[in-house]
Amino acid sequence: MPGVAWALPDVASGVNEVEDIAFLEQQVYDSDVNLNKIATLYQIAQQELESLRNESTALPALCRIFCRLLRDGRLSRLEAVQSPSGTAINQWLNKQLKAYNKLVCRVLKIGSKYHQDLGLTIGMELVSAYSKAMESVPSHSKNDLFGQILDTILERKSSAFLCSTYVKTYAQRYEDVRLMTFTHIAKTLGSRQGESHDHVVTANALSLLSNMSHLGQPNRREVKTLFKAKSPSSQAQMKQAQIAWTRLLSRKISKAQRKHILQILTTRIVPWFRKCELLMDFLDDAFQAGGATALLCLSGIFYLVRKRNLDYPDFYTKLYSLLDDALLHSRHRSDFFRLLSTFMSSSHLPAVLVASFIKRLARLAVHAAPAGIVAVLPWIYNMLASHTACSFMIHRNAVCNEELLLFELEGAVDPFSELEVDPMKTSAIESSLWELVALQSHFHPNVASLARIISEQFTKQTYDVEHFLDYSYDTLIEVELHKQVKKTPEVEYRMSKDIFQSGDTTPKPLWAEQLL
Repeated sequence: MPGVAWALPDVASGVNEVEDIAFLEQQVYDSDVNLNKIATLYQIAQQELESLRNESTALPALCRIFCRLLRDGRLSRLEAVQSPSGTAINQWLNKQLKAYNKLVCRVLKIGSKYHQDLGLTIGMELVSAYSKAMESVPSHSKNDLFGQILDTILERKSSAFLCSTYVKTYAQRYEDVRLMTFTHIAKTLGSRQGESHDHVVTANALSLLSNMSHLGQPNRREVKTLFKAKSPSSQAQMKQAQIAWTRLLSRKISKAQRKHILQILTTRIVPWFRKCELLMDFLDDAFQAGGATALLCLSGIFYLVRKRNLDYPDFYTKLYSLLDDALLHSRHRSDFFRLLSTFMSSSHLPAVLVASFIKRLARLAVHAAPAGIVAVLPWIYNMLASHTACSFMIHRNAVCNEELLLFELEGAVDPFSELEVDPMKTSAIESSLWELVALQSHFHPNVASLARIISEQFTKQTYDVEHFLDYSYDTLIEVELHKQVKKTPEVEYRMSKDIFQSGDTTPKPLWAEQLL
């Protein structure tokens, strides 16, 4: 096409109006002579981007132009064999397309939600048009706009809105986009290690992956694809998702990110894994953090053991290690007992194991606050009721006269090994629950009366532990103050005027004189 100037022209005054941009767009459609108007529109789009206005007309116009050129095959290398001028035009158009791709990624980096949504919409529309053009004409040049878009999302700071919009609009709706997203994230996390913005990439990858839930086996008639005519298999998606999650969990993550991962482990992460053993390194490391993190970790392991048949023999050993002096004073006490009731709900647990948990909690209750004791006692009652083999711990008598004489002379020796870390070796089943007898003399009447239920006949099948978990000093005092008195207590109604008997010449202390 001789005589056509391909340099970027200057922007005329007033062309940034909507009517002028629409006129320039129509000129490009009308004749190949006006293809250089693309450069004019590109320059206008740059000016709109620099002005940071929450409206843009040139960017969507350029998107429509390039999508039409892709559909018409104008960006194909096939034109290169037709004429020398076709080669020059094709090279220039591809150069303009690459420049426009970079501009779209710049739009995604702007803080405005309008620009983020606009850039994402335009970018995915271009990727879709290019993918469809490649199916009809296999000789198209390589286009990596999709990778550029995901790299921009991963490297952008404060990318929560962009990640959420991308997943909700594209990754969760289209299976091919979901597979490509998993593949690109896995590749990025595997290649980028130790970079300055590594923590930003990790945070954004976590945001993208955690928002993509497993869809199960969708109806083949309802499957949607954005780029490819044939939808990818669920096996391929699970494979790439497993790789992406495994590489993310192996990276250095913050305490808050670890806690978030553990909270969504059973709902958003495990469904993508065929080999749950790959999660064990992360779960073992997370357990070392202790506290609420260790509790969430055990919850995830328990789910894998029950639902995915994971072999984890050290589960109850790790659970027993959480029964420390700070447990009954922790703000996570209620959550712990809820999960503990679930973990110990099986009636097939060994009596030796159950006895260790009962004895350990009874020992901790001796020096715990009343609110913590109130949570322990119903749980012990439930365990003793469901595991009758442990009922001998309530009151253990001497088996012979020699043993009784030894008790009277030297006192009883508790065989329970408090320092033993293995609950199967603590000898708790040979001990007794003398701690609960001591609690029957507790200064708080509610604690003392609750402790006496262990010494009485077990008429109640189980207690609902949930009713005892949220007690505190305030709630205990509130219950006592509003308690209905069945019998009015007797008090002295005649006040004495003297502290001492009349005739007693003993000088009164100062505090007595102040009372008179």
